[in-house]
Amino acid sequence: MGQQNVVSKEYQELQEQLNSWHKNWSEKVNAEDITKSSPKISNDLPILSQIEVNINEEILSEMFADLILLLNEITPNLKSSLVKVENIKSEELKKWFEESVRSNNLYFEKYAEENELESWIPQFLAEHLIRPFLHVMSKQFEDKLEGINNGIGCKFCGEPVRLAKQGENGKKVVVCPRCEASWEHKKLECAICGNDDHKELTIIKIDDDTTAQIQACKKCNGYLKFVEARNLFRNHSPEIVDLLTIHYDYVAQEKGYGESIEQKN
Repeated sequence: MGQQNVVSKEYQELQEQLNSWHKNWSEKVNAEDITKSSPKISNDLPILSQIEVNINEEILSEMFADLILLLNEITPNLKSSLVKVENIKSEELKKWFEESVRSNNLYFEKYAEENELESWIPQFLAEHLIRPFLHVMSKQFEDKLEGINNGIGCKFCGEPVRLAKQGENGKKVVVCPRCEASWEHKKLECAICGNDDHKELTIIKIDDDTTAQIQACKKCNGYLKFVEARNLFRNHSPEIVDLLTIHYDYVAQEKGYGESIEQKN
């Protein structure tokens, strides 16, 4: 039925180093310098799709150079690929930023083909490049999250909902591993489609593992990993918690819920 500890120690360490990089750069980013809210935020769309984002190309280039430096150090096997993009122009980086925000896979696949790169590399780089900005911007708009009702995605960035924790008041708090936005949600309600028919909701646990449970919905076929071990979120970012609980994704999908797992960035 699925197994625990499916993530190698080396891969976890890589992701933790990248996550530390996100955190360090997010502390250098001023949200007010990069975002401008639309006159009115619609409740039917993720906030990120409604705001004007103005990224300073100089800062973006500086961040990208630092990211390449880090990756050359911790993933020497990628050096031959990274050298092909290390001198990318700032205007192209800005395009990467825009297309990564839109999750435009086709753009990055085409870019990889045209520049003789492994298909996953441009999107991998772009996604990590935008994370510090997303973390800062989601906090800037956290007071508007409660009113957003855009369906199956994160209320800020639109990433598919898949992770939640137990809040200090005992309530369920949905957390986005991508932008780190979080909001309270009813315990006995599907966080994906809003279904509150208890007959259509089910809980799946893995043997004696008390770390988390899978909350699945028969109506929309979606699921959520509800992490009950508070120390996981105390010691790790949402992105790393999502990685450490990936075996729950496999179990849920073996049970027929959700879609196939895509490679985690």
